[in-house]
Amino acid sequence: MENRNRSRYGNKYQWTRPAQGKQASGWENRRAKLTAEELFSEALRYERGERVEKNGRLAALFLLRAAKKGYGPAQMRLGLHFEKGAGILKDTAKAFYWYGRAARNQTAEAQYHMGRCYRDGIGVEKDFQKAARWFRLAAENGQANAQCCYGQCFETGKGLPKNLREAVRWYERSALNGSASGQCSLGGMYRWGSGVSKDYEKAVYWYRKAAQQQFPRAWCELGICYECGYGVRKDDIQAIGYYQMAADKGSHEAMYRLGCCYDFGKCGVRQDSREAAKWYQKSAELGNLYAQYRLGLLYEQGLAVPAD
Repeated sequence: MENRNRSRYGNKYQWTRPAQGKQASGWENRRAKLTAEELFSEALRYERGERVEKNGRLAALFLLRAAKKGYGPAQMRLGLHFEKGAGILKDTAKAFYWYGRAARNQTAEAQYHMGRCYRDGIGVEKDFQKAARWFRLAAENGQANAQCCYGQCFETGKGLPKNLREAVRWYERSALNGSASGQCSLGGMYRWGSGVSKDYEKAVYWYRKAAQQQFPRAWCELGICYECGYGVRKDDIQAIGYYQMAADKGSHEAMYRLGCCYDFGKCGVRQDSREAAKWYQKSAELGNLYAQYRLGLLYEQGLAVPAD
């Protein structure tokens, strides 16, 4: 094991050499001659475990070397490693730094991550206007998730003047480029008639496209459609099934909907206040305000036992 001090944005990496002595020296010499693209390929091999044992630290090392050579995709991926703490200490400030280096190298995915950082306060203070600018750059470069986020800026009015028709336009571009988030968001616009004529069948079409990509929010939305008969025939079994699938993947909205089903005996389930409280509790802990309110009512009425 070897410790080496690196620059401010890559210090104290540790990795295991495959051998000692002359063999190790030869390995170091070969590695030193690798191009940035080859270093990046090596990083991906260790990251994915392709014909080698997975090793996050070695992956991070190769990414750092490629990133220092100015290779945008490596800079972007190194940012992801710092953001997630994958094979390296989590450091959102360093993640932001490397996303920025990659974004200025015209890497569209890094431009998208810069937008996320400014929107969510990852390694930098929140700034919705700067987030919108980065999302626009990435969106115009064809990054599907950025196109969806740029549409959200128009829908919510965060960082841009509110414009529902522009939101629909960008959601459509995102959806056609295969983004599950874009497909689900476009479905929502058709469901509510926001910036476009209300059309439940089109809403269900786009929800299904997103659901095929295992997108939990789309499962929840399909559950609502089956519960209420929006664009499909009402089907309690389908509704409760989609809610359960989405809740199992952490959707607080689906958890709340399950709580309502048990609270009021809807969707073919028997009324059960304790089961309702269980789902309200899960949803409330994730910040769902409606679940917090319904849970409070159950406690006030003595219909639920507080969780241990």
